Amino acid sequence: MMSSSSSREGDALAHAADPTRSIADDITCGLDSLGGPPTVCDAEHPVPFEELWLGFVAHAARALEPLIAPSLHAAVLHDPHGPLRSLLIELAEMGAPAAFELFALYRIREASAASVFGSVRGVESRDTYNAFVKHLATQQLSPLWDAFPALKPLLATRTNLFIAAMAELCQRWEADHVEIMSVFPELRGIGAPQRIRPGLSDAHGGGRTVTRLSFAGGEALFYKPRPVDMEWGCAQFVEWFNGQDHGMPPLRALSVLPRTDYGWMEAARPALCTHVDAVARFYHRAGMLLALADLFCGVDFHSENLIASGEYPVIVDLETLFHPLGPFESQGDALERTELLPRPIYCEDGAPYVICGLGVVPGKAVIELRRRGWININCDNMASCDVTVPWPVGGAVPRNKEGAAPSIATWSGEIVSGFSAMHVFFRTRRNELWSADGPIVQAFGGGRSRFLLRATRIYVELLRRAVQPQALAAHASSSHIFDRLARTGRGWDEIHRVERQALDRMDVPYFTMETTAQFVRGEGRTIHAFFATSGLHMARRRSEFIDDVILNDRAASIRNVLEQSSYSGEATLPDSRVQTDAGAGA
Repeated sequence: MMSSSSSREGDALAHAADPTRSIADDITCGLDSLGGPPTVCDAEHPVPFEELWLGFVAHAARALEPLIAPSLHAAVLHDPHGPLRSLLIELAEMGAPAAFELFALYRIREASAASVFGSVRGVESRDTYNAFVKHLATQQLSPLWDAFPALKPLLATRTNLFIAAMAELCQRWEADHVEIMSVFPELRGIGAPQRIRPGLSDAHGGGRTVTRLSFAGGEALFYKPRPVDMEWGCAQFVEWFNGQDHGMPPLRALSVLPRTDYGWMEAARPALCTHVDAVARFYHRAGMLLALADLFCGVDFHSENLIASGEYPVIVDLETLFHPLGPFESQGDALERTELLPRPIYCEDGAPYVICGLGVVPGKAVIELRRRGWININCDNMASCDVTVPWPVGGAVPRNKEGAAPSIATWSGEIVSGFSAMHVFFRTRRNELWSADGPIVQAFGGGRSRFLLRATRIYVELLRRAVQPQALAAHASSSHIFDRLARTGRGWDEIHRVERQALDRMDVPYFTMETTAQFVRGEGRTIHAFFATSGLHMARRRSEFIDDVILNDRAASIRNVLEQSSYSGEATLPDSRVQTDAGAGA
């Protein structure tokens, strides 16, 4: 939600014009004389039908200029790869399928005329494309809006959400930067950020995403527009743990500056691990983190959420600690829920892929995203197709100077040793750890964590379907798509309202809970008694349940999984729209 201090922003947005108001002034028939902010266009990396969305981007730039401090204008308004380009890319993802449907029909008509009059065009010709853009521009895009009436309000909504979210971030930086410099010593005396990169997570809460701020000298900071209670709690617990006499190597947690509904977080620094003894300590610590994730009922610690910083494995996103079992989960294996251990998952074509917090298996496999994309972008022969892009998972494993990573199976003994040592520590000091004034309750008690009701890929697929031409052609189509989530029973009407409210504005629904409570919250709504027990109580019961026999069985299971984690061949991953950056987290 926007902070109450943002009255200047609210007044401006309340009087903001329709982003399409001056679109005819911002679009021309070619890139050479393009209106609007030209810095967002990259000739080597064009955005599908980018000319059609530049009016929205220009509107965002005009609206943001008076809302943000002059010191941030360069990073927000003039960086060719900054926030405005991220908006352009987002709008294109939503609008390009519909625009292409009109373009395909236009192209057929032009091809028919060319066959009659004998005109010849090269393979890389843009004549028909430019004529199509000019045709729409001279009519202020009315053919597009008429054919797909749901598209214009959707793009306008996302543009205004972007304006509000970016203005909010900048105003929060201005309000917090003095304290930021005191909490993060590496940023002391530093000026305004030189680069701002939003889009490092799914969009929640009105288009808000994790954002990386980069500064002169290479320093960086992450802004998380959601509660960072779990990250702050982990930092407090690790500080306490490292001060104890337990014979285990110290752990590393990232520094955090928490605020009411958002926070600032240190950027994890990937670093080489050049000595065999350091690699051994890395994997011993990895086993300790696996035990903590197990004991604290953590989920979703896949490879994008872990950075290898020398001999320290560092988890960068801890929002899903103390996670109760959801209605779509079976009891299953608690260790499997953490996603730290390798586990083969099979694609539709039968090829396995493995993505886990402790690395990717096989170590030298080509891991790629496969999704719908475009070829010959903004040319006459433009077409939709399947494309692959690399999955950035290399930061989760230790590497030497040559870039080589050790096989996780080789270090299974160290992982099991660290896992067992941490469990024994928890058992021998159980009363102290879990007491009302103990380190766990002091760090995490009453804190807010995220509840993953459904797999994010379900929401992403529904959002993808909602911007297909057949859905945008009628306002009611997206309602039919999102209503597939509806269920009957206690609390489910409210749950569905939360999901619909987020999905209608193209956000991924976001639910929170408190570690000591049984309710779940989202979009300002509270669903009481949703869980049978609180996350903190469930974690304490789990720690009391694990005796020597169970611990030995789990250690043997971990060793077996690690030693069998060898999958040959090339691996692929299912669709994803999330932009990524090392050390971001969601």
